[in-house]
Amino acid sequence: MGRICQSPAGWRLQSRAMRSLALVALLAAAPALPGQQNWVQNPENGHWYAVTPAMDWASAERTAVDWGGHLATVRSAAENAWIYEQFCQDSIGGVWIGLNDRAVNGVFAWSSGELATFQAWDEANQHNTAPEESCVHIQGAHHEERYRGKWNDLAENGGWLGGLPGLVEVRENPDTDADGLLDRHEARYGAIVGERDTDGDGLSDGEEVHFFPSWDVAWEMGWEEALGAGHKMPGPAIWSTAGELLGFYPRLVEGMPPHLNPSLADTDGDGLLDGVECGRGPDGERIVDPYTQLTHPLDPDTDGDGLPDGVEDRNGNGRHDLPDETSAVNPDSDGDGLSDGLERGSAAFDRDPLTVTDPNRADSDGGGLPDQAEDFNGDGAIQLGETDPNDPSDDRLRVHLQRDPTTGGVTLGVHGLRRGAWVRVYLAEPAADPEARSTSGNPLALGNGVVLELSGTPLEIWQGLARRDALHLRILTPASQGALQLQVVEIFPNGSTRSSPAIGMPPL
Repeated sequence: MGRICQSPAGWRLQSRAMRSLALVALLAAAPALPGQQNWVQNPENGHWYAVTPAMDWASAERTAVDWGGHLATVRSAAENAWIYEQFCQDSIGGVWIGLNDRAVNGVFAWSSGELATFQAWDEANQHNTAPEESCVHIQGAHHEERYRGKWNDLAENGGWLGGLPGLVEVRENPDTDADGLLDRHEARYGAIVGERDTDGDGLSDGEEVHFFPSWDVAWEMGWEEALGAGHKMPGPAIWSTAGELLGFYPRLVEGMPPHLNPSLADTDGDGLLDGVECGRGPDGERIVDPYTQLTHPLDPDTDGDGLPDGVEDRNGNGRHDLPDETSAVNPDSDGDGLSDGLERGSAAFDRDPLTVTDPNRADSDGGGLPDQAEDFNGDGAIQLGETDPNDPSDDRLRVHLQRDPTTGGVTLGVHGLRRGAWVRVYLAEPAADPEARSTSGNPLALGNGVVLELSGTPLEIWQGLARRDALHLRILTPASQGALQLQVVEIFPNGSTRSSPAIGMPPL
């Protein structure tokens, strides 16, 4: 039975181990993902060692065989001490080794087939013959001091620990090109032994195969830490503070493989190299500056705006740095309410792809109305009652005033109204001086940044629904009020507005 210190730090490590076990369960149909394989050579025996994610003993042994070896065999006190120092310092339960009595209870043998000539049991577990405890681990630094580095047998599933990392031992260098992908696995993924980056995309072969999806890293590294590591979010890549690619926030895309292709420089076919999408330059260097945008290397349209990432980042450098480029991580680069793809005529729902606007300019025609206010229903076509986003002349209402000398009243004609909009008519007497204007409450903001141009205190004299494209009102005003100004404002259901210029009342 094991003795595990239940310190706060220990509990955190237990949580990590259990989450790693969950990762293995998710990927049970494929060989276990090793994460970052940090192979270490023992200078005494020349063998190479690495640890698996936390899992049950049998799964760890299968993974070890897949990696070209077995769970570690310990032949001497020197080897045992070296293993403890290298691999057991940060693990709550230590690591699985190959010793077990699964075949015959009480008869311990190495999974490698070597003879058991050395043993290092702790005092309480020597010759433990409990049938449910058949797999041996080296106890880690989180045990009581007298048990550290000693052997203990556990149930095959690791008991309450939920699994342990397995210590894998191989006799020859398993990764001769140091790309993070075992030589024996390179052909499996179309990679080439001797080439660290087979497809030349800036990511090593191992990074492409093993680091997507990296669920446990995504769980443990929060947004704040990711931002502190130099991210410009949103983006799926996760970097260490040392500039190493740790993994991706898990977001699998329909029709895409579960990992990058080390033999294909642009796995998702969007026109950007996989490395560029993860923030790497052509030589593998990390790119971090205010213009860097981390796109999804397995999603050809990261922001879902209808434009492939490579079209938005047209110079393919992973940065939003050209005036005519759109953001590949923001579907509405200019914030006008229309997606970049719709503005460029590439959206699937665009009813008129030939009518395009500038996705980097909220008011393409400069007439005063944002593009979305002109393309009111956002379908890319100019419909009845909508204005042309490429014609500035229709961005303002056309107002005509004519005074009746007999009654002293005024006939107001408003043309170019959008049916269904709410119309308000304001009247004001010009302020006597500029200071009076500032104290009278003007200018009056009416949503979406539109401001009344009337110089005096505005008075709303009429409001109603525009049922036609023109409106005619009769306004009765005393003849002495010839200096009055009038302005018409149109308010749309989405809150945007359109207004006429402020015009003075015609004289008698």
